[in-house]
Amino acid sequence: MKINGFTATIALGLSGLMTYGLYVFGSNAEGSSFHAVATALTLIISSVTLISSMGVTFDTSRLTLVIRVVSLLSFFIGMTLLFILQAFSLSIPLLVIIMGSFLLLFTLIIYALNQSKQ
Repeated sequence: MKINGFTATIALGLSGLMTYGLYVFGSNAEGSSFHAVATALTLIISSVTLISSMGVTFDTSRLTLVIRVVSLLSFFIGMTLLFILQAFSLSIPLLVIIMGSFLLLFTLIIYALNQSKQ
């Protein structure tokens, strides 16, 4: 596994811009602890998935392609899930548990793909 610094920086920049957009436009409860937690989770989920999809190369090009596709799908699913939870729930524990489980599941899938050595 190699990390490409330039594309990883671009991925972090995109993640930061998306997080700022969610912070500004995302919730009616601005300044609340729920809004802060949702903003932090957006930064974490988008950073991890975008860096995995843009800034990392693996041993083979086939493995890299599969992990990039899984990462992009996880990014879109994670952001959609986060927006839905923000719109219909104000429970911080529910938000943290669901998004934390999603991130751990994503990490497990990427680990399993990397260990398959295909």
